[in-house]
Amino acid sequence: MTSLVAFLDDAEVRLAYNTIAAEDKDECGLRLVCELAQKDPAELAQDEIQILLPYRGAGASDGSAYGAYDEAAWHGQEGHSCAASYPLCAFAAQQVMDEYRTYAGSNNGTFL
Repeated sequence: MTSLVAFLDDAEVRLAYNTIAAEDKDECGLRLVCELAQKDPAELAQDEIQILLPYRGAGASDGSAYGAYDEAAWHGQEGHSCAASYPLCAFAAQQVMDEYRTYAGSNNGTFL
């Protein structure tokens, strides 16, 4: 827990989450986290594990950008409908991951 707190207190990490949240206007990142959290961890691909790694799914958001994504993981873990929770996103997790993998593959495996 201490390492997660230190991670979230890091100014660069907060900036990264705020940037991600600002770009995620259609909430597809939130829906992706939610849907991945519904899957059996043994069935997750390595890149899906990396996406979920920072989240505990502790419950309702604390109002921070990180908190919104952690809440999305919680919604998934609780079995809530991700499509209903994030209705602005028209794409299921598999579609988002397919696009991500295409993008990452064309950029030598780097996302940013």
